[in-house]
Amino acid sequence: MDGIALQQALQHQLQLIARTCLRLELEPGAHSASEPESGFGGCPWWPVGEAWPLCDSCGAPLAFLCQLRLDGGGHWRPDHYDLCSVFFCASCVQQDDATLAERPSGDGCRLRLLHLSEQPLASLAPPTSLSADGRLAPFRVHGAPVLDVPGWQDVADELAEVAPEAMDTLHVGWRLAELAVLRRQADAPQSQLGGYPHWVGASSWPECHWCGGQMYLLAQFVAATPLEPIWGMRRRGYLFCCAEPCDPEALTLILQG
Repeated sequence: MDGIALQQALQHQLQLIARTCLRLELEPGAHSASEPESGFGGCPWWPVGEAWPLCDSCGAPLAFLCQLRLDGGGHWRPDHYDLCSVFFCASCVQQDDATLAERPSGDGCRLRLLHLSEQPLASLAPPTSLSADGRLAPFRVHGAPVLDVPGWQDVADELAEVAPEAMDTLHVGWRLAELAVLRRQADAPQSQLGGYPHWVGASSWPECHWCGGQMYLLAQFVAATPLEPIWGMRRRGYLFCCAEPCDPEALTLILQG
């Protein structure tokens, strides 16, 4: 296959698998106290009658990282769930300096999908026992829909089986096809809802811990305000959800960096 034909084939393949995602823009300020909406830090909306989530490992109250509305954005949505809530243990993460950590819900975090029509929710104030490190400043969220395609790390192994002698050429071709399909220069990775993971290191796509099935990227978190106090500047988070999903907590958080 000549260079032009190869480039056309790569671009066609990317056009077939491109997905819509919401690039998340954050601005300081409390999110709504009258209805659940996307937001980071502050007070979460949580099922009425349920206590603030605690860490299964150390028993401390979890830090509330964010809640994300899943409806209306044009991205992949698990079943008919409307809201995803993410809590994380500020105490345990300080003891975990691994460059790669896979955390299903319950392993130092609480990850939950919610149906707004089936579960009465209310704004929940943090408990007084929550540490200062676990009290994140509130941020509002605005989403801008854009196309997204897989990064090189998620295709390199497959292409290496087809043409191991041409990896450098394929890598350059993939990047050119990516720019053509997205119709923009490659942006620095930022937090997003849906789309594909943009790995700091090697691809680390998980399987569902509940059913062993395929998972999809639900959200990507770039470690910046307000997440920096919990994860540090160098880490990035990837929230994966079971494709079915088989359970409201069939989610896994990958920390990398």
